[in-house]
Amino acid sequence: MTAPIRILGVGTAMPDNILDASESKALLELMFKPPKRVLEVIERQQVQQRRVIREASWYLSGASFAERNAVAVSTATAMTETASKSALVEARVAPSDVAAIVFMTSTIVSMPGIENTLIDALDLPSSVLRVPIWGRGCTGGALGVNVAKRLSESFAGQPVLAVVVDCCTANVQACDRSLTNILISALYADGAAAVVVGGGDRGPEVLGSRSTVVPGTAELGGWDLVSTGLKHRHHSSITSIATQIIPEEVRAVRQSHGFRSDAFGTVILQPANADALAGQSEAMGLRSEVSLLNLDNLRERGNLSGPAVLFALNDLLCDADHAARPSGGDAFTLVGTGPGYSVEQVLLRFTTV
Repeated sequence: MTAPIRILGVGTAMPDNILDASESKALLELMFKPPKRVLEVIERQQVQQRRVIREASWYLSGASFAERNAVAVSTATAMTETASKSALVEARVAPSDVAAIVFMTSTIVSMPGIENTLIDALDLPSSVLRVPIWGRGCTGGALGVNVAKRLSESFAGQPVLAVVVDCCTANVQACDRSLTNILISALYADGAAAVVVGGGDRGPEVLGSRSTVVPGTAELGGWDLVSTGLKHRHHSSITSIATQIIPEEVRAVRQSHGFRSDAFGTVILQPANADALAGQSEAMGLRSEVSLLNLDNLRERGNLSGPAVLFALNDLLCDADHAARPSGGDAFTLVGTGPGYSVEQVLLRFTTV
C-alpha cells in the first residue's frame, strides 16, 4: 500500500535586520512624510516588528532597481539555503533522495533561478527536476505544497522540496507617496520557507487542494513595471472580495473531502493586514485561538507574502500543544491569496500511525 503524501518537514529563515514598530514608523516618516490618518491606519495593523534585507538607512539611499534586486538575490539565496537545510533535517530526508525542487518568488528577478544555486548548496542530485514559478504573489506557500504533492505522487512518493522566498522590501518605491505604496511599505517584510513533501508515516497528511480564480479580477494585485522597478498594484476591493469568497472556498474544499460543510476548523490565512484577517475570521466564525494564530503571524513578522502561511504552519508543527492545533482527526486548511485575484488552498490533517 502506498504511503500517504505528507508534509515531512518545514524550515524557515529571515534576514538579520529588524525593524520594530517605532523604527518602522520613523523610516516611513523620513521616506514619505505620511499624513496622520495614514499612520493611524498603519498602527491599527498591529505589526510589532519586521525582518528586512538591509538596515533602515539603505532604503533612503536611492539605490537603483538593479542594485536592490542584487541585494535581494544575495539575501534570498542565503535564506533559502538555511530554510531548505532545516526542512530536510526535520523531514529526515537525504538530499540525494529529492526528486524535484519547486521554487517560487514574486519579488526577485534572477535567471537561472536561485533553485539552480540550491542544487549545489544542498548537494541535490544533478538530475533533480527544477520547477521555477514566478509571479503568484501571496499564494506561493500554499501553491508550493499543492505542486509538490502532485509531483511527489508522480514520482511514486519520492520527496519533493518546495521553496518560497520573497524580498518584498527590495521593491519599496521611495518616491511614491500614494496611500497604497505607503501601506505596502509599512506592512511587507522579507523571508523564506521550505517544505519537504512526500510519502511517509509522520507529519500532516495532504488530503487535497483547490485552486480558484475570481472572474473579472485580473487587474487586482500584482506589479506594474516602472522605471524604478516593480511597483505594487493594489485595489481596496480586495479585502471585501476576500471576506466574501474565502469562506465559500474553504467550505467547498472541506466538503469535497467529506468534512462538515458548516464547520471551518483551523484555517491558516494569508496575513495581508489586520482588517482582512478580522473580516475573514468573523465571516467563518473561527475560534479565537485560530484568529490569534493568524494575527500573531502578522504582528511578529509583518506580511511575508508567499512564505507567510508556511511560517504559521510551522508554528503549529513545532508546538503539539498549540491552542489552534486541530484535534480529533479534523482537517485544517492552508489558504493563500494572490494577484489575479486567486485563491490557493491545501487541506491537511494530523494523523497518527
